[in-house]
Amino acid sequence: MPDQALDLIVIALIDLLKSRAAFGTGLPEKPLDWIQNAQEELMDGILYLEKLKTGLTRTNPAAQVPRVPSQEEILQKSQQGTGC
Repeated sequence: MPDQALDLIVIALIDLLKSRAAFGTGLPEKPLDWIQNAQEELMDGILYLEKLKTGLTRTNPAAQVPRVPSQEEILQKSQQGTGC
């Protein structure tokens, strides 16, 4: 049996997508523009998550939030092929 809360979330997302479509925001015509837009949206999402994570750790210092690796650590791991 599906989780009722999940169903409500899916329904809410469907409603949001319908509202967005009715607003008339579509995808750009050029595929390279799709990539650029997706990158910008994902970067925005990361900023929102970091802001939320920072707020949660301020209000609950005992929260177990993993340390964000530095750019240098990420670069080293990507060069070693070990991932983040």
